[in-house]
Amino acid sequence: MAIHRDFNPRILIFILTVVFLHAATFFFGIRHGHPYYGYPKSDSYGYLAQAKNIRDAGSWYCGDLDSGFDPNLVSQRPPLYGLVIYLTGGILPPHMGLLIIQNLLGIANILFMFWLGTRFLGIRKDHPGWFALLWFPSQFIFANVVMSEILFQSFVLTSVAFLMAFLKCGRRRDLYVSQFALALAMLTKPVMYLMWMPMALFLLVYMIRKRTGIRYIPAILIPFLTVLGISLHNRQATGYLHYASIRNFNLLYYNTNYTLQEAVGAEKADIMITDLTHRIAHATTYAEGQRLLEAQCLHWLWQYKGVYARMEGKGLLKFFLDPGRWDLYNFLGLPQNDQPGWMSRYQTGGAKAVLAYVASFPTWVWLFMFLTYGINIWMLIGLMHFVRGRYPERHMRIAVTGTILYFAVLAGPLASGRFRLPVYPLIAMAALSGWAHRKTTTAAHDRPMVSLE
Repeated sequence: MAIHRDFNPRILIFILTVVFLHAATFFFGIRHGHPYYGYPKSDSYGYLAQAKNIRDAGSWYCGDLDSGFDPNLVSQRPPLYGLVIYLTGGILPPHMGLLIIQNLLGIANILFMFWLGTRFLGIRKDHPGWFALLWFPSQFIFANVVMSEILFQSFVLTSVAFLMAFLKCGRRRDLYVSQFALALAMLTKPVMYLMWMPMALFLLVYMIRKRTGIRYIPAILIPFLTVLGISLHNRQATGYLHYASIRNFNLLYYNTNYTLQEAVGAEKADIMITDLTHRIAHATTYAEGQRLLEAQCLHWLWQYKGVYARMEGKGLLKFFLDPGRWDLYNFLGLPQNDQPGWMSRYQTGGAKAVLAYVASFPTWVWLFMFLTYGINIWMLIGLMHFVRGRYPERHMRIAVTGTILYFAVLAGPLASGRFRLPVYPLIAMAALSGWAHRKTTTAAHDRPMVSLE
């Protein structure tokens, strides 16, 4: 049988590499890996507890129902991933069905990224840069742990892809699919719940500029109604209107706590946070305690806004460059290394301290770090070319980069490779497109696009 004349073996090698990396990580994880992220203290435990409660009590509660009621656990996470764990029989080890589905989704996400990049962003199918984009271990690790990141990535990628199709082709169906996928992303991880605001603003401006009338309004309302429905459910259960309690947890123990440590020192920050938690615990109602938390944390962040802005800047840098070492530690079951990283050492000892820190690594570690940081810097520069470029058309570039920046800003001082994972396919294809078209104009590459029907 004759091989099609357009067949390129490099494409087949890329596809086989994607499948191999997922399969290798899966089988390594089954034999040697650690399928729980932070277990039993945090994330994986919360998801598994929620799945068990969905099965046994029809509840989204993210803790042990027999160990006393904690209102924070009522709304800690939206219910979709817990429901997926339950439906795939993943409540008890070895979670085989869940992990197989996540690996299939991981493969599909990368291949979808490849298709989108070649179809919408004008990247050659045989571009060698596609292989460099696979150098992101977190992509394969999170397909093999009990965490919602890969499912979440699928919904985020689908939402942006169909939004791009809508912007290019104007099909109402594409917009509905985009907004429905956005709603599913909100039901998977609470970080997405604020996205309805910039998304609605972006689409309303687009409608005004294109003079489309109001026929797209029902689609735009889908994410907002999702947020409203979950928030009303949580108010009924706790007496406090909110989307997810994890927001205030992060506000207190990460954003505010880290800012205070930087501004007034660790000892005084600990006293201030302890005093606030004591006042929250003695509030007459859960709602009163949460309002007190928000008011006091926002007051401190505003008081030390210069410090927080500097930490937010560091967080943005870590979001794009972090190699994901904590993900490796968790997956391999290694003890956490709480020593300061290279950024902290640079602050205290300058370049010499950083070089001494790197020199203490085994050879394979610093080679891995050097290659990882190199690729991440290359991608960040490519992303800058994409933002400043003229291809594809402006609305599509805003849709892609706006989604990426949403995650980068919300990650804050806590940013790491894990927080980059949901939008990694977008960063990857935008960066490669930026490099591919950094010297071209719109006219040189303007061509009709097709809908994602």
